[in-house]
Amino acid sequence: MPHDASPSTDLYDPLADARALHARIEALRGVMRLQLRALDGLERRLTPLRPDGREGAARLRALKGSGKL
Repeated sequence: MPHDASPSTDLYDPLADARALHARIEALRGVMRLQLRALDGLERRLTPLRPDGREGAARLRALKGSGKL
């Protein structure tokens, strides 16, 4: 028995689906970039200010004092 399938009004468009998925991924990447910037800013504000030179010099003195250098 022949069966005549009527064309569906909701045709699946894989290209449109892929474009929508790509747009969502790009939006999420943008949100992640903003969150990373915000977290980096918080980390900078919460990190105590220490000159790196002093810290390195103290470490070098400690190594020299212990005879490892």
